[in-house]
Amino acid sequence: MAASGYPDCDWAAVRATARKAQASDGQGACVMLARTPDGGAVFFDSKLPEDGPFLYCTAEAFRAHLAAVKGGELDAPQA
Repeated sequence: MAASGYPDCDWAAVRATARKAQASDGQGACVMLARTPDGGAVFFDSKLPEDGPFLYCTAEAFRAHLAAVKGGELDAPQA
C-alpha cells in the first residue's frame, strides 16, 4: 500500500481495464469501474481526465458494496 492509502500500482493500466456501466447513456456521462491488483475497485467518471478524481474501495469494502447491491439494499424506494 502506498503512503497515500491507495495500492501501489500502475494507475494508467488499472484505468485501461475499466468497464462502463450497462445503463450508461452513450453521451459520455458514464460511471466506470476498474479492479485494482489488491482486489479493490476504482470508480470514476468517463468525462474526466485520466488524472482526475476517483473513488477507491478496498477489496473488503467492494465485496460489501456488491453484497448490498445484490441484496437490494441500494434500490431506489418505490413511489
